[in-house]
Amino acid sequence: WDSGPVAVFYRRDFYEKAGVDPASIKTWDDFIAAGKKIQAANPGVSMTNADFNGDTEFFRMISNEQGCAYFAEDGQSITVNQPKCVDAMTKVKEMKDAGIVTSADWS
Repeated sequence: WDSGPVAVFYRRDFYEKAGVDPASIKTWDDFIAAGKKIQAANPGVSMTNADFNGDTEFFRMISNEQGCAYFAEDGQSITVNQPKCVDAMTKVKEMKDAGIVTSADWS
């Protein structure tokens, strides 16, 4: 059904203009810092889009990296409030607060 692969596509010219080497982005903090530089060097450009009110792609990706999910392995217990899931949502908020994520309108 879905193996859950994730990829990031980017415009090389935007990164080059900002002096950002994509290979240097190893963490979500690096992603945020790069996004700020890229947007500063390329007015009107957004690092990425997300639909914060309709999908949770960033939360799902980051929480999966942290080993947490909405439910425990038994499928019964809600675990979204565990520390690693809270850390994941906090990172998504940092991305939004940094202004590197614009709201996507998929309608």
